[in-house]
Amino acid sequence: MFARMYDAYGSIDILVNNAGVQKDSPVHKMSVEDWNLVLSVNLTGQFLCSREAANGGVRYVFHNEAGRKIGRRNLMRGFREGSRASRA
Repeated sequence: MFARMYDAYGSIDILVNNAGVQKDSPVHKMSVEDWNLVLSVNLTGQFLCSREAANGGVRYVFHNEAGRKIGRRNLMRGFREGSRASRA
């Protein structure tokens, strides 16, 4: 995927990893399966995209000096809109 983007556009100036899941449960009640799902999406997914973007050295994302990688995860599901500002 990143090789095709590089071939089409010459460089990739920014990579935005934007994915996240949460499992609403106290830690002492969380199953290993739920824990692994959260880690898989929130951490491993970002790692794999970042690694593939940088595969072949600095060639893809950081080809130009202004290249950036942004990692986000969305853990705000279930909060009311009014409460989000206090958690920003």
